[in-house]
Amino acid sequence: MTRHLEPMLVGDTVTYGSYFDMRWRGVYHVNLVVTRKSEPKPVKVNFDVDQQF
Repeated sequence: MTRHLEPMLVGDTVTYGSYFDMRWRGVYHVNLVVTRKSEPKPVKVNFDVDQQF
């Protein structure tokens, strides 16, 4: 799934986010790619979310 993050105003700061359906127990692998207009290359970050409830 690919999703563009939406700008959100938190206090006096603009941040970006979205909601993801993570209703199932298990490990979710998240690959985040941040592209900025002022930078020639995107920044890539990978992490796991261990959803236990």
